[in-house]
Amino acid sequence: MKHLRILAIILLTSVSLYGHDDEVRSGQWRGLLQLNDSTELPFTFEVMSSHSSGEVTYELTISNGSDYIVVDNFHSTRDSVWWTMPVFNTKFRCKRENDTTLSGEWNNTAAGKPYVLSFRAVFGEPRFTRGDV
Repeated sequence: MKHLRILAIILLTSVSLYGHDDEVRSGQWRGLLQLNDSTELPFTFEVMSSHSSGEVTYELTISNGSDYIVVDNFHSTRDSVWWTMPVFNTKFRCKRENDTTLSGEWNNTAAGKPYVLSFRAVFGEPRFTRGDV
């Protein structure tokens, strides 16, 4: 009986360390850039993942109405997510709070001086909520 408990603990630890828990959820996310103390800029983006030879690759598509920007340099580690926008010379760097929340910053690298805004994203939420309209 003791050996079964040890085996169960080893198996559960292996699944949590090497399972899909490290992956960023595929699907729609709601992003918010904090422009100032009272103004947020909401947008949506979709994360798509694919698996090949044990590696996970991501593609992110940001949508704003009928406009779409495809980001193919989306990176993720156990606790961080980051990507660079292909057109605007801006970067997002985020901490993975949990599997449905990212928090971090947006950095405009094209500006003459550093320009940084707070950023937060939540999985599965629409672009606009009742309080936004």
